[in-house]
Amino acid sequence: MADAALAAAQAQIKSLQGRVAELEAAASAHPAKVIGRIETVWPTKNGTPRQGRAHPGSRGRLTLPNEDCVASLGEFSHVWLLFHFHLNANTRMANKVNPPRLPKGCPKPGMLATRTPHRFSPIGLTLARLLDVQGSTLILAEVDLVSGTPIFDVKPYIH
Repeated sequence: MADAALAAAQAQIKSLQGRVAELEAAASAHPAKVIGRIETVWPTKNGTPRQGRAHPGSRGRLTLPNEDCVASLGEFSHVWLLFHFHLNANTRMANKVNPPRLPKGCPKPGMLATRTPHRFSPIGLTLARLLDVQGSTLILAEVDLVSGTPIFDVKPYIH
């Protein structure tokens, strides 16, 4: 029995190692460029809001490469921020997760049906209210990101 369990564990490790190699190869084939790092009042993930819209007073600043890339962005009320879960040190990933507010007895939802940072690719998407554009800096509200979070892209939110 112990030999079978050991063999199963070794097979699972080999499978995970293969998956890690696939993910690393995919990441190197499609590198994402960081265009800026957001500045917020939250230095760690503990205490950072789960949803920015629930905290309208939260503020952030994002300085981008130049003023030309943000031309006309001020015409929009909100922006999508595509970011990297850079503080996610957990290498274990589960297909089903236990969200913080899941009522007892409810079945665990699939990872992709939640906002967990533990994903196939550690990429997140959040909506922030655009208060102002000052030169190449976006002044944002309803921000739910840790200060220093790498931003890959900014897209206008279209109602």
